[in-house]
Amino acid sequence: MQVIKEFSRPPSALLRELSAYDSATVHEAYGGKGALQSDLKPLDNRMKVCGPAATVSARPGDNLILHKAIYVAAKGDVLVVIETEKTIVEVEATFNGVLQTVLTPVGETAPVGALIATYREMPG
Repeated sequence: MQVIKEFSRPPSALLRELSAYDSATVHEAYGGKGALQSDLKPLDNRMKVCGPAATVSARPGDNLILHKAIYVAAKGDVLVVIETEKTIVEVEATFNGVLQTVLTPVGETAPVGALIATYREMPG
C-alpha cells in the first residue's frame, strides 16, 4: 500500500471559480485532464462538490484504509473511494496498542462514520 500524505492542492480562490461550472466543462477546459471514471457517482445526485480529490482504493469491507484517508485529508478535500478486489491494504499503526474489539466483521460493510473497532493503547 502506498499512502501519499502530501499532495499539491489548488488555491481556494481557483476552486471557488471552478465550482460555478459542471465537471465536464472543467475537464474540457483543462485539456481533457482530471475526469473520473463515468461509473463513479455521488451518493446522492443532488450532491455537488468541488475540491482536490483524495482517492482511496479499498477492498469491500476494508474500513481501515478509510480511517487512514480521513487522517490524511485536509479541510475541503473530496474523498473518492473506489471499491476494488484488486488491492491488498496494510495500515501502519500510529501508536502502540492492540486491537480490543472488532465491531464490523471482516467482509461486512459499515456506514461512513460508524465505529468499526476499538483499540487499547499499550506503553512503549
